[in-house]
Amino acid sequence: MRIFFACALLSCTLFSFCKASFTQGEDFMLELSTYSTEQVAPLLPLLQDWGVREFVRYPYLWVPPQDEIFEAYALLAEEKNSLVTLVKHQGKVIAVAAGVPFDAERLHALFDGKDTEVHLEPSVLQRVRQMGFDPSQIFYMSYFLTAPEYRNDKHLVELIYDKYVQFIRSIGKSQICYFDDLGRADHPLKPENPAPIEPWGVVLHGFRSMHVKKEFSWPTVQQDGSVKDEIHHLEFFVKDV
Repeated sequence: MRIFFACALLSCTLFSFCKASFTQGEDFMLELSTYSTEQVAPLLPLLQDWGVREFVRYPYLWVPPQDEIFEAYALLAEEKNSLVTLVKHQGKVIAVAAGVPFDAERLHALFDGKDTEVHLEPSVLQRVRQMGFDPSQIFYMSYFLTAPEYRNDKHLVELIYDKYVQFIRSIGKSQICYFDDLGRADHPLKPENPAPIEPWGVVLHGFRSMHVKKEFSWPTVQQDGSVKDEIHHLEFFVKDV
């Protein structure tokens, strides 16, 4: 980023159908599908497309490589107990979430000395331990995205999140974490009223700071439309599940 019987996780794609009343007051039939490890490979272009579309927004302003699948997505197709969730309405994908265990070997092996190519690197893992957390108990959310017209819809978000909680427990982990880009208050591309693209702290509450912060640099849209590496300040948050 998925259900939620550990014995079935790696052998098939699982589907859950539910009728949900969204905030607009209309009834929708939703199709929730889950994928793990090698099942994720066919989805990589979709994951890339969603990342390109959503993370170009403030505060990320991220422009990933255009000629290859970003490797933080590619590891989802390689790492044991990775999990990708898609939610569709009338055949259209309206939400995508993805994650891997925080101690996944490849998640940290991605680090090659260039922060622009990685989500996490060894100093983050070291700091997590220093703050008293056990990485083997944590599941790390790569992203949690909904289509703009469903942004922060409580029922949709909780539908996905509840499935992750079930999965995390089924693989023997007890916490879920994510990182947030703290943004720059004086950034020229900061909207007057920034709208979070992920539901953390908006729909999903109860997370606490891990007191783990890190500076990363990645290709960032500039005010004149150009792209250059820019430092971003990230902070990690966690919740018991």
